[in-house]
Amino acid sequence: MCEFTVLRKTGSEIEKIGEDIIFFQYDSQGKTHLSDILGRSKVSAPNAFIREINMLENRHDITLIESETVPYFVRFLEALQSDSEDVKLQRAEELILEIKKQLA
Repeated sequence: MCEFTVLRKTGSEIEKIGEDIIFFQYDSQGKTHLSDILGRSKVSAPNAFIREINMLENRHDITLIESETVPYFVRFLEALQSDSEDVKLQRAEELILEIKKQLA
């Protein structure tokens, strides 16, 4: 199988947050869910975005970065697949508000 070690990158620091991970998903709220080979849920990175997947040189690493904007970004991307212009605009406005909050 192809299990992954999951790493969290914060600035120049890298921390291992999961091993033997075989499942990565954003839920309907844009939060991250990870599970290992035994099916145990590991929600140790709720606002994570995949920065890198590395399978070179016998490595199986996924490196994540975290931001409060990730759930808004994921919901916005999902809304772009919607037929509703109102939903698209609503999600875009939510994302922009969150970005402004992070910049303040």
